[in-house]
Amino acid sequence: MEITTPQTQQVTSGIACDCCGIICKDMEHVKLSGSWGYNSNHDGEIWDCDLCEDCALKIKAYIVSLGGNIRITNYI
Repeated sequence: MEITTPQTQQVTSGIACDCCGIICKDMEHVKLSGSWGYNSNHDGEIWDCDLCEDCALKIKAYIVSLGGNIRITNYI
């Protein structure tokens, strides 16, 4: 969720983590997004959320604890 808040002649902007609510700078968050396939119970829906680094790492650890895997690609 994108946030812009005026504060006494200063403007604070960034992305609010959809999990914990803290405001992240534009480059300090991750966007998770997925679209459901044809004929699924959620056919036509696209889900997305913005996460701060701490929450993203917690979710990654949770997925790994269930035996899942997160694919990471470095493009730097």
